[in-house]
Amino acid sequence: MEDLLFVWSYLLSRSPFLEDERLFTLAGDLDGLRPESPRVGRSRSPSPYRRSHSIFPGYRQRQNPRPNNCIVVFGMSPWTDELVLGNFLSMFGEIETINLIRTPEGVLDRLRFLPIKKLDQRTCIKFCVKNEIKCADAFRMLTVAYGEATLDRSNVYRWYKMFSEGREDVNDEERAGRPSTSTTDEKINEVKKMILANRRITVREVAEDLNISITSCHSIFINDLGMRRVAAKFVPKLLNCNQKQHSMNIANEMLDSVRDDPNLLQRVITGDEAWIYGYDVETKAQSSQWKLPHEPRPKKACQVRSNVKVLLTVFFDCRGMVHHEFLPQGRMVNKEYYLQVMRNLREAIRQKRPDLWKNKNWLLHHDNAPAHTSLLVRDFLAKNNTLMMPQPPYSPDLAPCDFFLFPKLKRPMKGRRYATLDEIKTASKEELKKIFLK
Repeated sequence: MEDLLFVWSYLLSRSPFLEDERLFTLAGDLDGLRPESPRVGRSRSPSPYRRSHSIFPGYRQRQNPRPNNCIVVFGMSPWTDELVLGNFLSMFGEIETINLIRTPEGVLDRLRFLPIKKLDQRTCIKFCVKNEIKCADAFRMLTVAYGEATLDRSNVYRWYKMFSEGREDVNDEERAGRPSTSTTDEKINEVKKMILANRRITVREVAEDLNISITSCHSIFINDLGMRRVAAKFVPKLLNCNQKQHSMNIANEMLDSVRDDPNLLQRVITGDEAWIYGYDVETKAQSSQWKLPHEPRPKKACQVRSNVKVLLTVFFDCRGMVHHEFLPQGRMVNKEYYLQVMRNLREAIRQKRPDLWKNKNWLLHHDNAPAHTSLLVRDFLAKNNTLMMPQPPYSPDLAPCDFFLFPKLKRPMKGRRYATLDEIKTASKEELKKIFLK
């Protein structure tokens, strides 16, 4: 059981507010206390250092004396007890009062306190200074209250003097401490050179080479250099300088076209193909679940995609889906198949986007797959005066189907099993409707 503070309040004979010499004892719910009939006693001696046999109403001590960790509080007359105690509690920030009751004799009953901290004795010294109690008397009372844990005489006198001179803070002042020999500018520069020379070097290797602790080395990495270790990002292909420059030029051209014609993107119809599997493995986020502290971590076996799959081709614009179709079983995605897709797309535009069909100002956007850039398809598009939106090679970040449509379509279908191609097609159509109806 946590020790609770034991507060003694007595009338200081040298106080200008003295009215009598009653000694009131206030205690909390402590294991060393037990209920008794209410009574208020008087001290038989005006000495504040005598252990009183008079217990406040409702409690008295057992055979074991009060605990060593107690605080001596100097009160005044009964009519000022509440004010003095309030000032004391305001300095003692972590004291909780419960059910304060004034008895006919003016005693505050049932005080419960939190465990004592190291700085409590300084708070008591400060309280003695505020009440003009001599330092020698304060030291003797601290000895009675804290026993062997009392501060030595020199510390008590030193803090008494500082509080008398106007100090209010009971905490120690910050110290400069010993200068660090591990986080100097020279060490930081050496760590930075080693990291720039080998980006995959570990903190332990750097600490061993520079003969510093791992903790100091890690602090240099994080706090001084502001660095963090990250994994490499997977990309479909690493572009060379010419390909990067070509992608940037096309992106700038598209930005200029949008600035010149703010409604340009409303006339763009984009599309692509994607395989939809009968079973696709769940992502790590999808397979996560809540667990209690005592429960084991869930496990899942390594799985692969099923061989049952169907190729879905989708074209859409800012208003919704324009055309979609599935690759017939037994056929391959080649220039002949994609030519038929282009013919079906034109018919869908004529029926679903009559304004664009009539003005013939719609733009087609697709990637640079071999079937898309074949001579047969290009001749067909040129013959029908179809405008093209440029697409740089190996740039899925500029293809809305790659970064928007297909991830959103496949995510709800991951972890589900579809036995037949018809089930895959039906589920794909339902997900497409949900996406474009939002």
